[in-house]
Amino acid sequence: MSVGHEDQGEELMRLVIMQGLPGAGKSSVVARDYQGLQVVCLDDIRRALGHVFNPATETLVLAHAEIAVRAHLIGGRDVVVDDTHTRAENVLRWLHMGREHGAEVWLHRVECNAEECIRRREGSAVRREDIERMAGNLGRWVITRESFDQVITEEG
Repeated sequence: MSVGHEDQGEELMRLVIMQGLPGAGKSSVVARDYQGLQVVCLDDIRRALGHVFNPATETLVLAHAEIAVRAHLIGGRDVVVDDTHTRAENVLRWLHMGREHGAEVWLHRVECNAEECIRRREGSAVRREDIERMAGNLGRWVITRESFDQVITEEG
């Protein structure tokens, strides 16, 4: 899939929000479809802080991510935010930031059923109950497709 685009000869800045359960294949899609774009992966930030997921440090993880995304947008660079984004408030954070900086905001959903994601993440730090909770959050999704400049949905 080609994700490049132009509008009247001008390249538009993009903020791509990846969304999907752990193990759905988001990072593989990023590697395949968004080569050359800046990628802010919250899992990478968590690992840099010495863990996979720790609720006590999530505020710090998000602060690091926000600084990085804002810096890329100020610099006029396309940026991908790679995280699960199963809760609406997490997506709204990036949607508002992208609009603030005049970027097109895309939502790229990688769909995979919870049982398959649980199978793929077996033996990892992500527990069955975490994936089931996140799947439930996706089921309560409240942001409309019209909120984004583009929505891409694919099977993971």
